[in-house]
Amino acid sequence: MAFAKKTHRILAGSLNYASPGDKIGEPNALRLINFRVDELGRLRSRRGVERVNPAHPTNPTDIHTVMRSGHSSGLYLAAGHTLHADTGATSLVGGLSNFDGARVGWANFGDFIWFMNRGFGITRGPLKRHKSGGSVRDWTPAAPTSAPTIAAGAAGSLSGDYYVYITFTTAYGHESNPSPITAVVTLASEQISLTGIPTSPDAQVSARRIYVQGGTLDAAYLAYELGNNSSTSLSFDTAEDLLTQLGNPILELDHFEAPRARGLTGPYFNRLIAFSTADNPNRYFWTPTNQPWYFPDTNFNDVGGADSPLLAVTHHKRILAFYKPDGIWRLIGDPGTSGGDQEQTNANFGPLGDAAVANAGNIDYLVGPDGVYRFNFDTLQDISRNIKPLFQGRFVAITDSFGVAPLSTDPAARATSVLGWDGSLLRFSYPEEGQPFPNITLVYDPALGSWSQEQIASAVGMGDGYRAFLYDPTINNAYVSGRDGYVYHLDHGQLDHTSPFFVAYVSHYDDLGLPDNFKILEDIEIEGDTSGENLTIKLFLDDGETEIAIGSFNSVTFPAGRRIYPIREGVGYAGQIGVRARNYAISIEGTVSQPNVSHPIQITDIVIHYRLEVRLGRTFDSGPTNLGTNQVKAIDALQFELEAEAAVTWTILTDLPGRNLVERDSAAFAATSGRKTQLVLLPAPPDGARLQVTLESDAPFRLHSAQLRRLVYGEYLDGSAGEFFETEELSLVA
Repeated sequence: MAFAKKTHRILAGSLNYASPGDKIGEPNALRLINFRVDELGRLRSRRGVERVNPAHPTNPTDIHTVMRSGHSSGLYLAAGHTLHADTGATSLVGGLSNFDGARVGWANFGDFIWFMNRGFGITRGPLKRHKSGGSVRDWTPAAPTSAPTIAAGAAGSLSGDYYVYITFTTAYGHESNPSPITAVVTLASEQISLTGIPTSPDAQVSARRIYVQGGTLDAAYLAYELGNNSSTSLSFDTAEDLLTQLGNPILELDHFEAPRARGLTGPYFNRLIAFSTADNPNRYFWTPTNQPWYFPDTNFNDVGGADSPLLAVTHHKRILAFYKPDGIWRLIGDPGTSGGDQEQTNANFGPLGDAAVANAGNIDYLVGPDGVYRFNFDTLQDISRNIKPLFQGRFVAITDSFGVAPLSTDPAARATSVLGWDGSLLRFSYPEEGQPFPNITLVYDPALGSWSQEQIASAVGMGDGYRAFLYDPTINNAYVSGRDGYVYHLDHGQLDHTSPFFVAYVSHYDDLGLPDNFKILEDIEIEGDTSGENLTIKLFLDDGETEIAIGSFNSVTFPAGRRIYPIREGVGYAGQIGVRARNYAISIEGTVSQPNVSHPIQITDIVIHYRLEVRLGRTFDSGPTNLGTNQVKAIDALQFELEAEAAVTWTILTDLPGRNLVERDSAAFAATSGRKTQLVLLPAPPDGARLQVTLESDAPFRLHSAQLRRLVYGEYLDGSAGEFFETEELSLVA
């Protein structure tokens, strides 16, 4: 029995649930919890997570949206129907509890962060807040509801029939639609006198603008700006030609408030894009260029049928991608110049929910009904082959004691799935069967094509699934929220908010390329740096039927970073070292518990030493053989080393006489008790140039070796085949 050596090296491995544990190839794994595989093939523990907000909303704690203003004012959280600052203790203003409970759309543009929802916000709907802080305000100031009283004033320069409009405006130039038109006043070299000028209850309004039309003016021109929100009377005079010569603004009649929509994206061509209202779930809207505070009532278009709502919209350099349950559409270019005409792509299905899409710059990712996909704005590419059973309702057993549950089959639960991109890794958080919200998170590395699992320390309290994901590329930070009322900064620090976290690796079940053969596993070599942590090494044998404790690995205890562990559990034959199994999986697990280490745990090499046993079978056939020579041999003995549960019949065939392989002798020997050598002496040794030996039994047996004894003839003549020997004519006389 030969000694062999097998090197199990972890190179760019991935979780693989797609095949039985003993059928997936190297270097894929059955368990990768908080371990990731780097570009050099090393297992490396992830970094920790840090809690961001010091206090959480008391009711409810389910933070379904995380937003960032890009300013020192930091994060915003939407929990239930309310909007919160990152301190989280109370909503920003008393009235901010009128959202509809769904995720909040948001965008940073100009000096503001803009919030979109189908709820009522403060009074009317979507909201904004200056990046430097301050109060949250309505997106667009409401238009004046009444017109001022107009009359002729003191002597001036205006002559003719005139009327006036009033608008409200903010310190940032966010202007409302106009008031109703005033009555017409006829002037003869007089000024315009206004009384009852409306004021706004909206605290963001800091001025009123007065537009005049009449006389020789063919449009309503801005004639005066009243720089407060309190005065109610005014007399003014301005030359008509001066208004036109100075290029004063002409009144715009399309400053409509933002729609109460499901989502928001942008800036795209310096516009904000809102989408999916309750009345028009398949419609999207766009603002004018560099004027995000209003939506003209003609700036919209519908995507597909109204029976399939827009779930998400992503913006890219020159492309908008529209995601619906029944497919994906795209718009190339500026909606303001193209009229917003979009086209359907070759993708005939869309995401599970409104958070199941991730913008990764030049591509998108999405979670579809049967997998996770990469989308190039035309076609979908499945990247989830290794985790496909999760979408097929299949429980993946890793050992007899634990496994992985599939994605929930409940459509409402599946729709809560979250997909997030952090610049290099994709996170997929999903609810397993029986859970209403995500409780499992997988991580995909597109550079290596590998999957792993991310599991937050249970002591933190957020669970293992994410309700919201936010990546801020300007500072390269990724944030997540759970259902505990807190937001967490991913890959930050060494621990999970001061708590140790679990790491685990289980290789695939390796049969060493010989699935039917038993192996005697004798020792394991582990090389790595545990950063002072103690890791537990185990073996799982025969698809998890048996678990063997191997020992503890700590590279501080063993400074060389490599240790050999003998396997001496005594499973197998008496007197043998090692354990006997058809296949094995190596398990490494432990915790990251030290807050001040400078580098992660890493495992660089695993080597297992073994001896190979022959396989079980019910038949053996040597096949025709000449034993290396065409000369005729006589066979007088057979010898077999085997283990047999029942009687085994042996048969020998040779090709002489007749030159055809024919049975010459056969008999049986009884079952053995363990491994035994059986010697068969043939009283009438058969002859043959070729021979064949077979064994057969009604029960499995294991043949360790087969030998025979032969006598090689110089020449053999088969008279039955008409063979004879005749010399040429010879002269016997010298």
